[in-house]
Amino acid sequence: MNRIMIGIVVSILVAGLFGWQRYAIHSLESKLMLANRKAEFLRNNRDELALELKDSEASKQALARELKQQEAVLARRDAAITRSRKELAELSEQLRGLRKTDEEYKLWSDAHVPDAVIRLLRNTRNQSDRED
Repeated sequence: MNRIMIGIVVSILVAGLFGWQRYAIHSLESKLMLANRKAEFLRNNRDELALELKDSEASKQALARELKQQEAVLARRDAAITRSRKELAELSEQLRGLRKTDEEYKLWSDAHVPDAVIRLLRNTRNQSDRED
């Protein structure tokens, strides 16, 4: 009888051990499936991010090229403005010099214009305004 009891207890323990192992294996399989799904999701996410990064880099390079072109245009424009200002300053200085040294200009600027000439110029201007 003791042997039968021991056999029954051992059988129950072995059955319990097999049940626990089956539960542990099922639990590990579930965790493995979940980990595989998560890994697949992360791989897909990685691929999408890689494509987005590639597009972003291409966009960044295009913007950098456009920025360089705009900077070149601005540099040319600034150079043209600088040249124009320099030419204007030179011409202004030349004009000032001419005004200071030109005797004919001094005489003409001091001379009084006769009234008849003023009337003639006004009439001519009024007639041309009417024709327009």
